[in-house]
Amino acid sequence: MPESRSRPVKNQSPWVAILSGLAFMFLGYCFFHFCNGLEEGTREPRTVPAIFAFLYRLGGKWFSAGVIMLIGGFAVWVGVRMLFRDRVPEGERENERSGHSDPLE
Repeated sequence: MPESRSRPVKNQSPWVAILSGLAFMFLGYCFFHFCNGLEEGTREPRTVPAIFAFLYRLGGKWFSAGVIMLIGGFAVWVGVRMLFRDRVPEGERENERSGHSDPLE
């Protein structure tokens, strides 16, 4: 069987997750204002992807933009956590898991 050439997720740069999350949050912000323009009649109707239409029909502009921004916020949180986890030396991380805070024990 051929080996998989994809990298494991844990070796991914935390900046990828942070920037992706910020992009999702910006997308949610833009989608909210797009829906707002459609509701006020200042923007001409356009075709939107089915997932956005589904979210909009499910809960309106606040819900759809909130879900998109929530996904982005989660991705930022994961990226920041990965960033700070990489700064902790490996030995100290093992001591935290075992409950020992003193590395000399």
